[in-house]
Amino acid sequence: MPSAKRFLSALGAAFFVTAVLANPIFAQPDDTNRDPENPQGVEHMSTLGMEQLRGLMQRFVATYYLSGDDMTPEEIAAIYAQRVDYFGDRRKSLRSIISDKQAYYRRWPQRSYILNSETFEVRRSGENNSKVEVSFQYEFNVRSPSRISAGLGSTELTFDVATPGGKLVRETGKVLSRRPR
Repeated sequence: MPSAKRFLSALGAAFFVTAVLANPIFAQPDDTNRDPENPQGVEHMSTLGMEQLRGLMQRFVATYYLSGDDMTPEEIAAIYAQRVDYFGDRRKSLRSIISDKQAYYRRWPQRSYILNSETFEVRRSGENNSKVEVSFQYEFNVRSPSRISAGLGSTELTFDVATPGGKLVRETGKVLSRRPR
């Protein structure tokens, strides 16, 4: 599994430019053919067709968001805005989100998720298409030494691609059904 940092670098999405792609340690292996006007090789989200945008976001969700890997505080900060509508908490701070994610990783050290690609939807919204909304369902199986939880979940993500570096500004989800243990 590629590291989250390497995957974000490979995405080339505008909303990761400031926090991730601008950092030279995330350079692509073959930087010899870079456009001098666009040294990071990044296309702005507004220039992508819906099929390209859907493919980009689906790769992000399947390979990174649902990878089951722990994210470092730096990786979380690269994705999330300073304030996020987070699972019903309006304007939750980035610091609180980092704490919440790390507590989740400790509570469920073994995690696997499988995207149901038939439920995957992407749409643009907001003034000048400044938001990208993504929704999907997935199967989950999480474990700790004392507990197991498995079933079907759904998630909705909203990215503000008009902000510097673009960030995740809304994340919500719920368990749709649980499998018997």
